[in-house]
Amino acid sequence: MRLYYSIKFFFKSLKNNFFVNICMFILLPIILALFMNNIAKSAFESPNITEIININFVDNDNTPSSSQLINYIETNYSELFDLDNKDDDLDLEITIPNGYEISLANNNKNSISIKELHKRSSNSSNIVKNIIDNYHEELYFNDVGTSFIENKFIDANISQSSSEYFAISFLGYLVISLVFNNIASTYVGEVSNSYVGESSGLNKRVYSMPISRICRLVLNFINLFIYASIFLLLYVLINRFIGIAFTGDIYLLICICIISSVFIASTSKFIDVFLPKKYAITITCILLLVQVVLGGMVTPFIDTLSKFAKLSPTYIISDLFTNYSIYNNFDAVSGSCTLLLLISLVLFILSALKEKYHWREI
Repeated sequence: MRLYYSIKFFFKSLKNNFFVNICMFILLPIILALFMNNIAKSAFESPNITEIININFVDNDNTPSSSQLINYIETNYSELFDLDNKDDDLDLEITIPNGYEISLANNNKNSISIKELHKRSSNSSNIVKNIIDNYHEELYFNDVGTSFIENKFIDANISQSSSEYFAISFLGYLVISLVFNNIASTYVGEVSNSYVGESSGLNKRVYSMPISRICRLVLNFINLFIYASIFLLLYVLINRFIGIAFTGDIYLLICICIISSVFIASTSKFIDVFLPKKYAITITCILLLVQVVLGGMVTPFIDTLSKFAKLSPTYIISDLFTNYSIYNNFDAVSGSCTLLLLISLVLFILSALKEKYHWREI
């Protein structure tokens, strides 16, 4: 019953400020993404033609199976990779371990090492990894051993357009903005400081009956999750509808949005529970500034910033949606999804422990 009234009051409050939230969380980042796309479009034209990935194979197995893998990549992806180059120009070094052919015969996992030597192509190692994974899947599902491999190219958009790039970059901005808005509310668990008077009364009504701090945490988390899901889904679906980005499998897109919303909600509650509000707001503002600088919005204009992309607060989410945009399959996003869920679980457990053993005033 508490959950029902909590969600009911949440939607009532959200309705009163829905237009403002749409402008702040949806229209603003989409307009900015379109603007940045227009002024930086030339930097993204034909990346798979202008930037050939130079790779070198270190074959420690020296068997027909390892030679066939190298030949497969060299033959089918000659327009993407260059295997005939000098050491100084190498982007990637791929090491095939000893025992590779034996592991193939026993259907065991292969520990092929992919080492980045330069940052000329930020997605080059992911591209190679997915191609090699696809090759091994072909061997396994067709059960052809090492004598034959069906020539089947990966059905993936291995180059990313400028519109997709900036749509994902500003999605990171949206994520931090949602976290900031959650933390900036006057009372724990509310989702907007634009309606403090009304939300205060609703909050007191919801918690007028005896309720544990853990139960309150769960109710707040559910509201924040719904809040994040609404605006995250609206953002990606509007971009999808007008053809800007996120045009892959719709069910996979919804799945990664839900997982990202869980992360947003758990992060918001963690910061809110562990930090006083004034410090939490300050830290979130700093994270928002770091996101703008390192999250890809200005990288096309200052190339050196790409070296620090992994320091972006939303790097995992950006990487998740980038892999979805490029490869459009579950294997490419499963790692990031699992990591987000694990981080969310840890943050929620820590928040629950803090609420259980330390008193907080509503």
